[in-house]
Amino acid sequence: MLDLLVLRERLRAFYAKYELFITPFLKFAVTFAAFLFINSHAGYVEKFKSPLIYIAASIICCILPYGVISVLLAGYMVFNIFNVSMDMALIMTVFIMCMGFLYYGFKPGDSFLLIVTPLAFVLRVPYMVPILVGLGGGIISIVPVSFGILVYYMLVFVKNNIGSIANLSNVDILKKYTMLFNGLFADKTMFLMMIAFAVCIIIVYIIKNLSITYAWGVAIVCGIIAQLLVVFMGDFVYGIVVPLTTLLGGMAISAVCAAVYNFFIFAVDYSHIEYTQFEDDEYYYYVKAVPKIVVARPDAKVQKFSAGKTDRKIRAWLPDKKADKEDT
Repeated sequence: MLDLLVLRERLRAFYAKYELFITPFLKFAVTFAAFLFINSHAGYVEKFKSPLIYIAASIICCILPYGVISVLLAGYMVFNIFNVSMDMALIMTVFIMCMGFLYYGFKPGDSFLLIVTPLAFVLRVPYMVPILVGLGGGIISIVPVSFGILVYYMLVFVKNNIGSIANLSNVDILKKYTMLFNGLFADKTMFLMMIAFAVCIIIVYIIKNLSITYAWGVAIVCGIIAQLLVVFMGDFVYGIVVPLTTLLGGMAISAVCAAVYNFFIFAVDYSHIEYTQFEDDEYYYYVKAVPKIVVARPDAKVQKFSAGKTDRKIRAWLPDKKADKEDT
């Protein structure tokens, strides 16, 4: 345990020292992965399929805030879909604009969740997102997470039905848009994931702020159980089938990631809890103090001696052999 705490302090110091380089690199990696994801589901413009273009765009995004990156990725997605179906691109544009007005009117600080949430679905670890958001964010973060889910399932719908969408040019406009709307919102799994993630975020956020022992650990366990219950209820009531292996595997990975996050962000020693009381002119205050687990990084110093100085010290310490011979 002590070695892990020392490792944590070293990693924190490393991040603090090289934050200027680590943050842009993370933005580059996230943006590049997002471009690959959009290209795999809606890459219909051949000129923009070169990895060099994605690398160049990701390098530019390194210096941009996540809100601007989200707008650029949304524009790239709509532009690709426009080359196949103008109607579908119009619908997605309307939804993206509504998403922007609603989201930036509430809390624009979590723009990265709009990008990270679809990528988590691609990596088969979506259940990790609401637990980490509940631990490190707030209840209002449900908005960008839900929009991220919507973006993912919209792209999946386009990928699976691009042939049918492209052949709707001769259909009556009212019927065309009705079919597109029904197709987009016919997937009940999307709404199930939105409900499960929202419930998980609320439960985790409330429990981790309680004044109980091991609050964060209890919040992680309750969040996982809440997601499982919502998914199982969706399967039982509405017949929404979620692959069991994917569900359990994703939950296990989510639990591990949440435990690592808890260790690095909220490592406290519940065995040394202290209670104190004080007052002012208007109130009495009862305080519960839980100390953080802090370990000083070992500062190993290596002192080097030159060979010449060492030899002189050894010669000065050794007895003089010539003097010994003269005495004898």
